[in-house]
Amino acid sequence: MAGRTGRRAGALLAGALLAAVGCAPESEDTLACDVERGLMVVAQVQEDPEDPCGPWARSVAGGVVRIDDIVSGSASLWSLDTDAGVGVLVSAAHVLSPCWSIIWAQDDAGLPQDCPSRFYDPTEEEGKPVIRLAEGDTARPASEWSPVFPLFSPDFPVSEVFAGTLAPRDDFSVYVVDGQTIPAYADIQPPEPEPITGTAPQVHDPQGRLRGTPSWREAPGGAAVLLVGYPDRSDPYIPQARQMEASVGEVLDDDTARAVISELAAAGDEEGEIPYDPAAEMLLWGQALPGMSGSGVYDQEGTLVGVAVRATTTPNGRGLVRAVRMSHIAKRLADAAATLPAAQRGGVTPYLPPL
Repeated sequence: MAGRTGRRAGALLAGALLAAVGCAPESEDTLACDVERGLMVVAQVQEDPEDPCGPWARSVAGGVVRIDDIVSGSASLWSLDTDAGVGVLVSAAHVLSPCWSIIWAQDDAGLPQDCPSRFYDPTEEEGKPVIRLAEGDTARPASEWSPVFPLFSPDFPVSEVFAGTLAPRDDFSVYVVDGQTIPAYADIQPPEPEPITGTAPQVHDPQGRLRGTPSWREAPGGAAVLLVGYPDRSDPYIPQARQMEASVGEVLDDDTARAVISELAAAGDEEGEIPYDPAAEMLLWGQALPGMSGSGVYDQEGTLVGVAVRATTTPNGRGLVRAVRMSHIAKRLADAAATLPAAQRGGVTPYLPPL
């Protein structure tokens, strides 16, 4: 997730700000559901009744989202429990953000001002058909796009996006998605989405996880988590080229996280330049590839605990992922909503999940 090359956002974000981390395949007789296993194709995991990761992967796969935009990335359905009857989606700001209309409008003459923190009334926004939900219980992307409508963007320095140094605490965005769909790749110019409806997206959620409370949980140090998204291993514009993949991670405790960041700083890794922020992020041993920025991080109950935004490899060869804590995202939304004027609050709160 950490960007390493490119002076302009287009070149930088083509890598989705994720450093590639290698993983060696394991033989069938050593299959385990742990950090050492590395990345695995979720559809294959689900199809093997003896795979130890199968139940965990099946519990979350229906909420995993593929982003097919200027930047290829991932996202997660956060909740379907909204008064408006729609779904709430969360991703990384450097992948999907309403502020990109500001950023891409700039030329080489200079950078725009910082992105402001603000809520959006989805009824007043145009839908953007750039995501593909999972197709039923297959762990494969649907053949239709779903439009997304912005709900909240935090403030963040645009210069840090261009430099690839955006801190995790600001690297998230929240959108809503309804039941509309548009055929993917059917036309050069797909039809425009309708204004947002009060219908929910059709997703596979047999355990009712997306309608449960709490809608997020905290992940303590030592906890096992599952990181799920769509790595960009080939051409992101070829249908079915990007498959849903997952890796098991282990959350670092605060002391270990600080020590790892210090080690990276001493080694000259750019992740060492971004201090560990325990209130806003978690660090985990795990593996990710470009295209997995915005991926959901889930606990063993299948509840969303974070959003993956950056990654690197430590000097000793271990994969390290940085993720925004869902507790931080929920607090940012709750604090911002509390300061809204009553008239504006009425257009926003029906779209909020349980915070």
